[in-house]
Amino acid sequence: MIIIKIITEVVLGMILLALGAGFWACVKSPSFIADILSNRKAIERYINKIGIIKIIEDSKEIKPIVDSYSYNMIMLLKEGIGSLDQARNMNLIIGLIIIGGSYFLGLTFLLINIVIFLLTAGFPLPASAQNNAFSDVYSLILNVYKWNNDSPEECKNFCLNEQYRLLKNIYIVVLDLSGKKV
Repeated sequence: MIIIKIITEVVLGMILLALGAGFWACVKSPSFIADILSNRKAIERYINKIGIIKIIEDSKEIKPIVDSYSYNMIMLLKEGIGSLDQARNMNLIIGLIIIGGSYFLGLTFLLINIVIFLLTAGFPLPASAQNNAFSDVYSLILNVYKWNNDSPEECKNFCLNEQYRLLKNIYIVVLDLSGKKV
């Protein structure tokens, strides 16, 4: 009987490792995006890595939703955070169910599973989560670039007044790319 419990615990532990890593990646991702957006040098490095030609070409495909680039960016951030919240909640619920179910294996197994889930908080943000964050930042860059070309005053007002904390660095870097000054 103990062999079956141990095998079950190993399987549950492996599942909890994956769920915990996913949960904590979802928890850490919004602050990772905020860190990128608050770091002008990181945005410049990212744009240099991609290349201005690619940004110019890709921005041609950007169309304002409901006639508004601001709506594009608000929806991008809202949907991105919303999907992270859903994934985080799903991983947490399933993880708690597994942890709760491990109680029936014994108190030791319950404690082991709690520790496994909590230890995954120390894992670094996975490359896939970092790529998703940079993808969102890239979409913001494209929208700001395109909007600044189409309607510079509206873009400036939105980026420097309405969404200063989130978009000021992208806006400033985009202006630098365009050879303009703030």
